[in-house]
Amino acid sequence: MNGLLVALGGGLGALTRYGCMVLFVGVTRSHTFPWVILSVNTVGSLLAGAAFALAHDRQWLTVAQQHLLVIGFLGGFTTYSSFSVDTVRLVQAGEWLTACAYVASTSVLCFAATVLGIALVRIT
Repeated sequence: MNGLLVALGGGLGALTRYGCMVLFVGVTRSHTFPWVILSVNTVGSLLAGAAFALAHDRQWLTVAQQHLLVIGFLGGFTTYSSFSVDTVRLVQAGEWLTACAYVASTSVLCFAATVLGIALVRIT
């Protein structure tokens, strides 16, 4: 049953990410800074941190809910495969400085967002 929840959540998460991309940049990609995927990964990290704290500190999420939300939805919503492809596209376009800024900002913002998500749950 948990596998089905992961699959359902993952499909919904991937569709949500795709919807964000279509809504904010269309289906074509340029060699500009990939703001949408950076934003998706940051928001997803924030939500993952909050879900972690809700599950472990407050025990508000069941194992099944964790599979659906964290492993499934957030796993499908956030993606380092898109992050990697965006970075390679920037490098191939000769945008080395932008690629480095993207790698650094993704790493820092997603880590910070996860910590913030945990902290927000713990202080409320």
